[in-house]
Amino acid sequence: MKSIPSVLLAAALLLAVSCGDSLGDLGNLVGNYVHNFSNQWEVVKGKPTGLFFFNVSNVDSTKGTGNLDINENTPGETFLLKGTFDNLKVSIHYLTDDERKAIDGIDSNGPLAGTAYSGLLDTLRKPVLLRMLNTADHTDSLVLKQGF
Repeated sequence: MKSIPSVLLAAALLLAVSCGDSLGDLGNLVGNYVHNFSNQWEVVKGKPTGLFFFNVSNVDSTKGTGNLDINENTPGETFLLKGTFDNLKVSIHYLTDDERKAIDGIDSNGPLAGTAYSGLLDTLRKPVLLRMLNTADHTDSLVLKQGF
C-alpha cells in the first residue's frame, strides 16, 4: 500500500503535467490589472479643489493598459486632463491652454495647465487612493480618493 504523501505527490505531478500549456495566452494574464476608474474622485491632498471624473478608453486588458480622459469639476469651471495607466501605474496631465482651446475653444485650462502627475493606485486602501507626485516639482503631490 502506498503512503498518502506519495499518492498526493503523484496526483500533483499528474495535474501539473496534464495542464502543461493548456492555459495558452491566459497564462500571460497573471499580474495584469485593470482598475475600474469609474465614479468620482475626491481630492485628499493637493492643489486642485474640484471633483475628478475619469473616463477610460483604449483598454487592453491583456496588458493592463489604457487611456484616461478626466474632468476636474470645480464650482465655477471644468478643467480637462488626459492620462494613461499601466496596471497600477498612472500618469495624468492637465491640458495646456493651447490643447484646451483646440478641443473646445476655451482659452484657459486653469492655473495648473500643463502640470503633470505620476504615481500609483493604492488598492490596499478602501476606498482606493491614487497617490501621485508632480513630475516637475516633487514637493507637490496629489492624492485622490475614489468615491465618497
